[in-house]
Amino acid sequence: MERELWPLLYRELQEAARAFRQKYVHFQPWAVAAVLLWAARHDRPVSGACHERHWSTTRRRPATLPSQPTVSRRSRS
Repeated sequence: MERELWPLLYRELQEAARAFRQKYVHFQPWAVAAVLLWAARHDRPVSGACHERHWSTTRRRPATLPSQPTVSRRSRS
């Protein structure tokens, strides 16, 4: 089930974010949201979702992952 659900969620996230871009940020909001969504979907902490080794089971991921402090700070705003 997981292998079927994550590609759907990831595709929908990218589709929703297609029209929205922020200037002057290193990570676009969709990448931060992808990390939060991955952590929630896999019932893991956000700190674990920020490490590439935890994403080894999927090809659908941001090219670079934000750090845990970046995700925490950006998710509050």
